[in-house]
Amino acid sequence: MTNGITWEEELLTRIREARDKQTYAQETIRQVESDVKYWDEYATALERTIQLYRQGLNTNGHHTLDTERLRTQSTWANLVDILSANNGLLVVVDATTTLVKAGVFHDREHARNVIYATLYSHKKDIQKVRKGIYRLDARNDTEGKAKRTARKERIPGLKRAILELKTVNPDMTKQDVRETLVKRGFDFKGKNPNKVVHILWVNLGYAKKDKLAQQNLFET
Repeated sequence: MTNGITWEEELLTRIREARDKQTYAQETIRQVESDVKYWDEYATALERTIQLYRQGLNTNGHHTLDTERLRTQSTWANLVDILSANNGLLVVVDATTTLVKAGVFHDREHARNVIYATLYSHKKDIQKVRKGIYRLDARNDTEGKAKRTARKERIPGLKRAILELKTVNPDMTKQDVRETLVKRGFDFKGKNPNKVVHILWVNLGYAKKDKLAQQNLFET
């Protein structure tokens, strides 16, 4: 017995310390393995970004990212094209560069904000790999569904225009957005601006947000 501690108690203490260190080591290994996977995916994504950059707007041969096409369709349709060209992987910094280079946006920060807003509105269709890196949700026919949705879009670019206005000024109402687009001479392809803006306003989730805001106002 030493200092009131028996030999057995001292051994039990050392066993607990050893087990604690073992647990810590195991957790460290798991973290290291996770880091290895993360940096591998990140490096792969950056390597792909370099390839796309060197090829300009040309992709891996499945199809070509046409500049005019990018300028006339919605942001989501553009992201689907980029995802398809990049084997289902989207790096936001790469998408930003591509869309700015194509003339879809003239400001990188604005482009990035719209891209993230679009990704959020389609969060059921994509999976976040790491910060700034996304892939199509393999559980659904997301790519095919997104392409079909893009083809059905009656007025190219309208959704993007609404997203851009709301990103720049989140306080804009549906009426404000509609009036702004009309004043700017937006081509509604002969459709009723009130109806088409309302439909997209609902699809983008703004109608639900308006309703919640009204409820909160009444409650206060």
